[in-house]
Amino acid sequence: MLESSNKIIQISKYQDLSETLKGIITKHGMDIADDYSNLHSIDMIKKGIGQTGNTSFMRSELVRFIRETGFPFLFIMDYKIDTGVGKQLDPDGMKLLRTLLISCIILARGAGFEKLRGNFLLLAEKNDLARARQIESDPLRILKILSTSDKIVNSFINELKSNSYHFNQLFYIRAMSTESSVNDIHVVMDTMIKAIYARKHLKRLKETKASINTGDYEAAKVLYRLDDKKVYIDGEIKTVKSGSMNQLESNQFYVMGHWVNKTLIETADKVIIAVRKGLGTEKVFAGDDAIIINLTDKCIVDSTLTPSLIQILTKDLGSFSNITINITESNNAVLSQAKGYNLLKKSLHLIREHQ
Repeated sequence: MLESSNKIIQISKYQDLSETLKGIITKHGMDIADDYSNLHSIDMIKKGIGQTGNTSFMRSELVRFIRETGFPFLFIMDYKIDTGVGKQLDPDGMKLLRTLLISCIILARGAGFEKLRGNFLLLAEKNDLARARQIESDPLRILKILSTSDKIVNSFINELKSNSYHFNQLFYIRAMSTESSVNDIHVVMDTMIKAIYARKHLKRLKETKASINTGDYEAAKVLYRLDDKKVYIDGEIKTVKSGSMNQLESNQFYVMGHWVNKTLIETADKVIIAVRKGLGTEKVFAGDDAIIINLTDKCIVDSTLTPSLIQILTKDLGSFSNITINITESNNAVLSQAKGYNLLKKSLHLIREHQ
């Protein structure tokens, strides 16, 4: 099955804003998809519409993009774009937005395209910003502008109109002013990228929730890389091949495996014992030592971990005053669903998902 890519499709006439966005995107380890001119070049899109009389070529190009690269991580586009067809055929300047929205609706129903998500950041001028913000606050509103001559496609659109859950699974839409400051652009992009990662993870969590709750999982392993050849694993110091654990930062804990409801106590005990009693004869922790515990995506969590971590930090390991939990954005999104998360939040440090 096809998966999401790290490519972003950007269609905008605002060159300075586009360059700022590109810089931010690059810092997040992503790229603008500039190899597909029929998806990003306004001039080429206008030319294509002039030659064909429609925008179906964009859908074909999107399919090619997906098959070659994966699903777009995000669409960034001007809220309104002059397509060169005149007011009669494109009265509100939203023809391209309609095209991409309808393309997502159609493609997401196809075999192998089930994971397609329409994440959109709309760049709106001052006069249009209020209307774009209305779509942000009530995304279903966007369906009001969608209609085709195809009865089947219209039936897909009508299904989404009556099912906000499915709509919200497929689409995530935000708006931003074309006059935003550089700082505001950073805030919007950082927030949106984190939200997309969180949505992806929550989707995976819902799909596997039944399996997690009923599965006969072993408790997660607790690791601590002491040096290039020594690693603490579940109470034992083990010698490993030099360099084989380089993916782990030295002098930090890593929890790997299922730290979920059924393994909650056993995994927690492993962490507590390692910190309280130390790592054999290799390391003992003082109360003010910096202790880092990593919950990367190799640690599968559920929301029951939130109160358990609060218990560990405030009571079981309450005498250790300098504990930080490094957590990926996707795992953080899961923990944040539980009551008491605000008590835990101050001890969490977000890290990139790939770490």
